[in-house]
Amino acid sequence: MAGSSGFPSSYDPSKYYDPEIQTVHEPARVIFEEYSKIPNERIVSHINETRKRAFAVTPYPCIGLFRFLELDLHRMSIYPEILERIKSGDKFLDLGCALGQELRHLVYDGAPSTNLYGCDLTPDLFNVGYDLFNDRATLQSQFIISDIFNNNSELVTNFIGHFSIINTMSFFHLFTWNQQIVIAKRIITLLRPQPGSLLVGRQVGKVRHSEGPEPEGSLIGYYHNEESWKSMWRVVGRETRTRWAVDVVGEKWGETASEEILRLVREQGQIKIRFVVRRE
Repeated sequence: MAGSSGFPSSYDPSKYYDPEIQTVHEPARVIFEEYSKIPNERIVSHINETRKRAFAVTPYPCIGLFRFLELDLHRMSIYPEILERIKSGDKFLDLGCALGQELRHLVYDGAPSTNLYGCDLTPDLFNVGYDLFNDRATLQSQFIISDIFNNNSELVTNFIGHFSIINTMSFFHLFTWNQQIVIAKRIITLLRPQPGSLLVGRQVGKVRHSEGPEPEGSLIGYYHNEESWKSMWRVVGRETRTRWAVDVVGEKWGETASEEILRLVREQGQIKIRFVVRRE
């Protein structure tokens, strides 16, 4: 992701490493077939082999649990608007893009890859992403190696006011409330300072939001629910003198989620939080 890459000392990667997959579901499968041009009989083994490499680089749960196959942006009702805006020239940033799966889905759906950008902490993930999607010679998107908190990073020095749409999947929840405030303010500087600029995404939340920082050793810094997410953006808007329309929905995890996630759902009341934050 585009923030601190450190894991707590208690982090056990084996909890977040599912057995190899046997099938690949849509829409991921059609992207590997039609975009990546990987032979049908090779798709499963190709993904399993590449997942192993990616997890060795950065043992994120989203990689170990094959979450990168659960393409999610297209499930949001705002997706047609996002796609049309990119086709019309708007610049799109996937912040904390990992393997860049959402960027490939956008390209498959007709978005010009020159209008798409990805940002993460390590170029190793970008390289594995090229191999995963077999597009090193064709994809013209720009990948930016940056830490969201670094004021001297390439992202900050070269891309202020550059983007019309920023996507963050499984990103904000890694950080505390105070850190999320900092990230939100940084995102505002990266977005074009005009009505209609968008932040969209998804994160892990809880029915009852965190009361403060999560205990040391937790992978999650702060769990939002719908009201706490809106509250945070009221604070951000007030402190930056900007106005934002916040649409946020809490969803249950599907039964196809990993055993570890389903355990956390049962024991802690975890939910998915989807959001669209639009500048007014």
